[in-house]
Amino acid sequence: MLRFWKKKQTHNRQPTPPTAHRQIRLDIKDRSEAMTGVTIQQVKEILTGDDLSQTVRLFDLMVQRDLHLSGALSQRRDQMQTLPYKIEGEPQEVALAEDYLKQIGLGTLLQELSSALVYGFSVQDLVWEPMTLDNKAAIAPRPTLLSPRYFAYDHSKQSDRQGLYYTQNEKKRYISTLDRRKILLHLHRTETEQIERYSPLYKAAWFVALKHQVIASNMQWFDALGVPPLIIATDTADAKVLDDVLYQALSLRSNAVGIFPKEVDAKLLTEGVGSKADFLSFIHYIDEQVSFFITGQTLATGSGSTGSYAQAKEHANRLYEKLSLDARLYAATLTDLLNKIITANFSTPKGVTLRFTVKKKGDKKEDSEVVKNLTQSGYEIPTAYIEEQFGIKGVTKAPAPEHNHTHSSDLDLYTPPARRPNQHNHNTTTPLKPLDRVSAEIVNSDLRGVEEALTQRLLQAIQEADSYEEAYALLVEDEQIDTEMLERLLSRMIANAQLAGLGDAV
Repeated sequence: MLRFWKKKQTHNRQPTPPTAHRQIRLDIKDRSEAMTGVTIQQVKEILTGDDLSQTVRLFDLMVQRDLHLSGALSQRRDQMQTLPYKIEGEPQEVALAEDYLKQIGLGTLLQELSSALVYGFSVQDLVWEPMTLDNKAAIAPRPTLLSPRYFAYDHSKQSDRQGLYYTQNEKKRYISTLDRRKILLHLHRTETEQIERYSPLYKAAWFVALKHQVIASNMQWFDALGVPPLIIATDTADAKVLDDVLYQALSLRSNAVGIFPKEVDAKLLTEGVGSKADFLSFIHYIDEQVSFFITGQTLATGSGSTGSYAQAKEHANRLYEKLSLDARLYAATLTDLLNKIITANFSTPKGVTLRFTVKKKGDKKEDSEVVKNLTQSGYEIPTAYIEEQFGIKGVTKAPAPEHNHTHSSDLDLYTPPARRPNQHNHNTTTPLKPLDRVSAEIVNSDLRGVEEALTQRLLQAIQEADSYEEAYALLVEDEQIDTEMLERLLSRMIANAQLAGLGDAV
């Protein structure tokens, strides 16, 4: 192993440091404790306190406890897994980068990087080791996710990389003090302020806290009034009778019993207030706000809500905008990682760029109409675009059908444009009748034979002659071409065209 490292160091300009192939070992005692419960006052203090370790604990608790929030984050995280990507650069460097992403599993790496959607950042420990990439010996890292609960932030530092640190053996280890090839830091900046507010969960956290506070209050109310209080109306004043009634009422497991005269109208103070409908409406409102902050949608809550087609399209556009932002941020981090590997394996690296392809989901019918209009306008659509747009693999262009020459060429010579057959309708088999007797004679004449003979002789004359004038002279002397018949046909066509023009003008 040491020989391999020495060999790579003499070949590359920037040798990998010996510490780069040792994994960072973190003790569980240095990790911040999980939060088991939180009050509204604590949430307020955490969100305004700008303490990264406390913010991570709060976000971790919310993702575990709120299924709607977890589902919205999963939707935004999972959509990255299906995006196609492309690596641009020198062929050898691109081949090495593509093989590397295959070996380590890009999907797993993206899933770990996307934890930054929850916490605002993701830190990968890069453990460098020998690999075979593109059928060649190389050195590359295997990323390992470091839990965000190990990290804290020093706001006295000037940048995120300088301020972010973890505790190891009760000592602060700042990210900036480690070699850049050892740590891959991904910051998912959805805000421009401090790191605690990068996560989209920061804005949704207050709504989630309010939602669970209302749920907890309702649970306490239902627990206290799980067995409704009994209200007994009686007209007796006998103390023994009242004691017997009270004993029997308490034996029914009621939490409270009241005995009043019949004339007294006793009601609960909360009667008619805080109904089930109000409670569910509030919960639904909170879920909509969370969906809006995380995915930009409100119809995708899964709570039975409905909306118009226009709203659904608008929400799809909002999700597309979120996906475009995520793809750009992840691509920048992955490009940085790939260039680290290329720098370690090539003496004169040029560098590569990774880009994700984000397609806007549209109406297939509308897309097909666009393709149809472009094709009819004379533009040729690449088959690769058709396959990508409609998800149909192996698209090939159908062979052009054989047209009846009488309908497609000869008739066009004498048929006015308004009466010509639709050339795009290949299923038309009904023959069109000529306009007049002159047109009929033209159709019945052996015009195609004359055309073919003239074309062949023309090509032959051009090949034999040195100039167009000489070719014209050869054609004039050619006795094989029935020039008289050709002149008669042309005269009839010219006359017929003039008559058709006059008819159109009238």
